Formats: sequence, structure tokens, C-alpha cells
Amino acid sequence: MHKLLLTALLLFLTSIIGGCSSDSDKASAFDEMRWQQPHWQILIDDNWYQLTAINNISMKTIAKKLSSDSYQWRRELIINFKETIKDAGIDVSDTVDVSLIDEHGKSVVMTITLSNEKYRKNLLASDVYPTESTKTILSKLNQPVCAPYHFDIGYVDSSETKINVERATNYINKIVGLVNHTYSYRDRTAFDYKVAFACLNKSLHRQVSIKVFHGKINNVLSQFGDGHLRVMSRYDDDRFLPFLVFATKDGHLALHKDRDRPLDESHPYLVSIDGKPLNFWLKVSADFALKGSSSLFDSSLIKNLRYLPMLRRAAGLPQKEMVTVGLTNKQGDSLVTKELTLVDETIKYGRWPYTTTKLLKENIGYLRIAKMSKNSDFIDQAMQDFKNTQGLVIDVRGNGGGRRTILKTL
Repeated sequence: MHKLLLTALLLFLTSIIGGCSSDSDKASAFDEMRWQQPHWQILIDDNWYQLTAINNISMKTIAKKLSSDSYQWRRELIINFKETIKDAGIDVSDTVDVSLIDEHGKSVVMTITLSNEKYRKNLLASDVYPTESTKTILSKLNQPVCAPYHFDIGYVDSSETKINVERATNYINKIVGLVNHTYSYRDRTAFDYKVAFACLNKSLHRQVSIKVFHGKINNVLSQFGDGHLRVMSRYDDDRFLPFLVFATKDGHLALHKDRDRPLDESHPYLVSIDGKPLNFWLKVSADFALKGSSSLFDSSLIKNLRYLPMLRRAAGLPQKEMVTVGLTNKQGDSLVTKELTLVDETIKYGRWPYTTTKLLKENIGYLRIAKMSKNSDFIDQAMQDFKNTQGLVIDVRGNGGGRRTILKTL
């Protein structure tokens, strides 16, 4: 749970500290929300009320609907009130009607106007985790100590939104506090994250692109080897490599987005991007790859190629809408180039081929767990079917995680 909380908090830290302008779709009805079981309480004009209904739909009904869709529904209400309330079947425009009980037990009905200012107040009120300064570490740092962290800011597009050093420092200190006090994988490795973040702080100029800064934050977080941990924000890149790359024994296969054919049938292997050899880009990608097991590192190293604007920025190269790729045949003695347009959505590598729990040959049980859902009945049934088998295969390939119900059942 600590890991999920940390990821959730990092997700909206960019909105709190990053110096963002307002988003019209990021609006809330209340200055603050809190849950005092079993009551949902809200703050309006410095007064706390018990919320009993929104647009004549009871809070009990709303909570039942939202909790059935997501166990993080309370957090989602804070991060994205309008969309989350719509998921509960409430049509939200610029106002909502709320039924309340005040501190004297009196019933009150109000029409509340949604605003971005209230949304940001909610984020700030929810940001209760400690901040730890890296100032004492900064005074002891020298060039050799920081050399391994590669925090050269490099090329920055003049049009990109900037963050000043003061806010960036506050942001770094907040993340250090989160990691130190709430992150369950903090001591998984011997990685000195405090020194790494202090070195990042030391490398900052007067102003730096928010995209560059977030990239450097993710460089540090990748050292934990945790695929759930990263900074996300509305400033993330929205253009992506228009094909997938797979490492094979014969080379790096460039596969069409539908994964049914190579980009070029006679020249299926990728050897260069933007005129630079593939090894150049893999070296850049290594800073973002997850430092977990060797297989996890190798997998994320290749998958990061999709985020070409991020890699260009990290390499100090300018952005452009097109990408030129070099492709070769199996023998490596023929080369073709293709100019492609970056796409608006990242192409998914997809899940492992769909398979089901079944009995394999030689009396071996095969238990397929595609996701960590709250339903574990299928495991009870499978283990009854497999109780007289000679062995058991548990297949969790492509499982992105989730609830602990299945783990407890196993």
C-alpha cells in the first residue's frame, strides 16, 4: 500500500509544486474533502459539513458505485473530481447541488460552483507527507561524487514550460521526504537516493524545462527498479515512436504497430534512429531503464525507445515531427531508410497471448493469473482440480499487479 500511496502522491506533486497554469477540466466543488468513517465531510468557506447527497443522489449510492470500480476512488475524487463523479452517474457542469448537515445537525442544501482554485486547494490539503531538505548534503558534494548521475540539462526547447530553481528544490525535497517515510522499497537496494537527488539539485540552472526536470527525477527513481514508480504530469510528451522494437537473437526487430509484420519485410531489423546508431539510443535509454533484475532492465531499455521525444531531450537533440529510421536485412549487408511521422498515442506492447487455467500433459497443473483482481474463486476451484497432479505451473507473465486477494488465497 505504501508503494501505491507514493506513486499516487508523485502523480499529482507536479500539480502542487510544478508551477502549472490552470486547467479548465481540473475543477472541484469543495475546498477540502476528508473521510471520517462512515461520513464524507467537506469544507466550504472555512466550515465543515457532512455531505449526504450530490444532485439528489445519496453519498451511500455514490460510494458504492465508485468503490466497485476502483479501490482508490477517494484519491481519484481529489485528483479528478469532475470525471470521477461522472463515473458515479452524476452529470456535472459548472455547478452541483449538495445536501449537507452542518455542525449543529441542521440540514442544508446549497448550489456549489466548481473551480480550479478549489481543485488545487484539495491537492494541497491532501499533501500531508513530510519534506526533507537536501541542503546539508549539498554542502558536502563535489564533482566526482555527482559524476555518475549524468544530470547535464542539455538542449531545451525555448517553447517548453520552465520551473525555477526554488520550486524545483521544493519538489526534490518533497520527494525525498516521501521516499524516506512512505516508500516500502526504500531499502531494497543500497542506492543512496538522497545523494542522487542532492546532485540533481546542485545541477539545476536558474530555470529548467519542466519536461527535462521530470525526466531527471525519473532517472533517479528508476534506480529503485520499481515499475510502478515514476513522476507523471500533464507536461508529459504526447508524441511517440510509430512502431515497436523487440530484441531477438538476430537483431532488434522493428515491428508494425499491429504486431503482425515488420516495418519492412526484407529489412526487418532496426539499426539507427535519426541518423544515430541504435546503440546510441540504448545508451540514452539506460538512464531511464528500471534497475531491477537484468530481464526487467533489458525489457524497459527497449520499451523506452517508444518515448523518442524524451530520449531526444535527454541527448540534447531538438524535437521534430518526423523520425528517420535505418533498417537492415538479416545478413546486415543491405540498408534502407524510412521517414515516419510520430504518433499521438503510445503503442502498447500488449499482454501475453491469452491462455487459461488447465491441466497440461504429464499431469501438470497450469494456473494462469493474468491480473491481481479481487476475485480468487477460480484459484480455489483450480487447486481442487490440481490436488493430485505431479506439479504446478503458476503463470503471471504480463500481470501488472493490483490487489493482494490472490496472494492471500495462494
